[in-house]
Amino acid sequence: KEGCSLNVFGLRRVILAARLYHSGRAPLVLISGGRQRDMPCAVADVMAELAVDLGVPRSRVLVETASGNTWENAAFSDPILRSLNASRLVVVTDRLHMRRGEACLRRFGYHVERASVPVSDSHPDNVSMLGGAAHETVGLAYYWLDGRLRHGGTARAAQRQPSGSIDDRPRGAEGNRLDVKFPNGPVVILG
Repeated sequence: KEGCSLNVFGLRRVILAARLYHSGRAPLVLISGGRQRDMPCAVADVMAELAVDLGVPRSRVLVETASGNTWENAAFSDPILRSLNASRLVVVTDRLHMRRGEACLRRFGYHVERASVPVSDSHPDNVSMLGGAAHETVGLAYYWLDGRLRHGGTARAAQRQPSGSIDDRPRGAEGNRLDVKFPNGPVVILG
């Protein structure tokens, strides 16, 4: 689709997730990310197409296309992951974003294994890196002060049903239901 492209962050995350899939670390890839400003499609859809181009079978790629931030990535992915009986995840994001992404998914009760894109692969210089670190520090503090990460217990999935969400069991991109349990957990990419 015209105007649908990935930034360096999304590109590096998909490449790492495809490597993890091909190495057998996880048998399923869930990509989470909605529409960005001025983009006519959801970032998860563009990332999913790249994952397929990199050899991940379309039937092993799921997308969540309603989220607009890291908290929503976790909240809107939660029903999909629960329908798979997933409790362990291999989370892919860049190193600076990992702490916040991991904290959000842990709040929903998941055991998280980190798979980070190195900072140097996503940031061309030290100024960009410092800006990214400041953004993530503020984001993590905001989520904690807002109570999303501070309280005990496990968060519940989002109350509203996001557009493009699945029914009670997910379907692969080819439309077939995925009834298989994944003991090692799916690879989850935060878009």
